[in-house]
Amino acid sequence: MMEGQKGERAAPRGEEPIPAEINNVPIEGIDLAGLAKSAEEEIKRETEANDIMRKSMEQLQLSAEEEEEVVFEPDEEYVARTMGGGDHAAAPSRLRGSSALKPIKEVGFAATPAQDQKTKVERFSRLHTKYDFIKVKVWLEDHYYIMSRFIVSRMLTLIKVSPEDAIKVALELKKDLVDQGLLSLTQADLEKHLFRNMELKGYGHIYRERFTMTLKFHHQRVPLIIIIAGTGCMGKSFLATQLAERINVPNVLQTNLVYEFLNSVKDFKTEPLIYRRFASKKELSDDFRSDCKMVRDAVKTDLDKALKEGKSIILEGFHIDPALFLHLIEHNSIIPYPKVNQKKLEGEAVSIQPAENKSNEPKGVILPVIFNMNEKDHRLFVENMLSTSTYDRQFAQGLSEDTHAQTSALLSNLRYIQSYLCRFAPPFQLLEVKAQSFPETLDHLHTVVLEGIQQAFQMTSAFEQ
Repeated sequence: MMEGQKGERAAPRGEEPIPAEINNVPIEGIDLAGLAKSAEEEIKRETEANDIMRKSMEQLQLSAEEEEEVVFEPDEEYVARTMGGGDHAAAPSRLRGSSALKPIKEVGFAATPAQDQKTKVERFSRLHTKYDFIKVKVWLEDHYYIMSRFIVSRMLTLIKVSPEDAIKVALELKKDLVDQGLLSLTQADLEKHLFRNMELKGYGHIYRERFTMTLKFHHQRVPLIIIIAGTGCMGKSFLATQLAERINVPNVLQTNLVYEFLNSVKDFKTEPLIYRRFASKKELSDDFRSDCKMVRDAVKTDLDKALKEGKSIILEGFHIDPALFLHLIEHNSIIPYPKVNQKKLEGEAVSIQPAENKSNEPKGVILPVIFNMNEKDHRLFVENMLSTSTYDRQFAQGLSEDTHAQTSALLSNLRYIQSYLCRFAPPFQLLEVKAQSFPETLDHLHTVVLEGIQQAFQMTSAFEQ
């Protein structure tokens, strides 16, 4: 039950509402229309939240017995406070008997029938269990954090537990702790319960090692920089964003967007590099490196910040010249990489200046990758892009009026750039992308990240600060 302003109170549960003639006395400073509108907005937000919860429950495919076993039945006051919310929750008790608002014990919102309120309470009880409200403290020496099922599930996804199993394991972990009354425990005890639930789902020793490794990796705040290079029309942006979702990296820096912004503030604008006419391939190569240099200078601050502050970032896009990242790989990476084969670069006007190695430069896990695709699949992607994108089709008309000629000219530029990029493997790792197996490519990319973290983890000196 909720109280109104000082000196006023709502009718106790089970009693008759306060007579209307008393409540009809004008009350200064209350906007009935505004309260009704706010209540309607609350109803809308609550309905949307319930829809989201319902979909989540359906995805989990929880049995009816499980839901009934853990159901949490809040009293009417709690439901009114939770669903009414804010300052407006107290308003009905002050206006009981008015035509705009109903008694608080009958409804939680303005102008809502009692039967609808009962339905809302039942739905609220079905979609929320006691495990959503009871907090579990996890102690790390002299401080603690509150366990989050969401964060646990994301950590499990990082070590390649399937998203469905990750959600279920996190839920079962919270159930075990609450049912056993373990509301305050150490990190080591939490991991014991977690590993037991993982084993019940078939995730054994390898996954326990991965979890321990990635947990220490995050606790030590080791920077993680993933560089995904490759020419256009290969699905880099899609795979990069999917990878970020899997490994819980919040920052994906797309070089195409950086280039478009830099190009928009120039006095004159030019069409994208791959749609320009070139007198020779050398001219194409020179322009490509020039554009990449402009983008590299622009993202330098973001990469330096990630290294200094121990953050994770994915840099992906067309405008990545591997030659401009060799110093970063050589001097800032915990993982040692072989140097680029200079013989592969013969005939290219590439000058790699050895930079001074500073001992105090921050270190991190640098994972450089170059996507490669066979010409047949690449042509298929180019044709699809020109047939679906008005933006690209407009620029392609500058290459030729014939559609087939447009595809061939564009593909020729892209393949030339791709051949240049592949010369930097190693230190960049070459990853083959196939048009019909994007999930396998994503899984391979995920494995590359885990192997990189594991390699850095094994070099214990890198984690002992």
